Amino acid sequence: MADEQETAARQWNWADVSPAVRVGVSPAAGLPLRAVVSKRSLKNGGVELKLRKESASRIVPLAEVVQLMRQEVNQSIAEGR
Repeated sequence: MADEQETAARQWNWADVSPAVRVGVSPAAGLPLRAVVSKRSLKNGGVELKLRKESASRIVPLAEVVQLMRQEVNQSIAEGR
């Protein structure tokens, strides 16, 4: 099904399509997580991290955030997400 969507996306005249439709048709790409560094997260001891597969965010200590992000990205690549 993903191949069909990609083929359909290439055949459209994108000039006639709204940005919202373009995003809806295009395959999702990017990191499987969101990291927020803010005064509040730093005050709470780290970085606010929200994984795409989880419904809630959490504070991850600065010393662990890079390692955790690497693990999540590698796992996402291995699973083909």
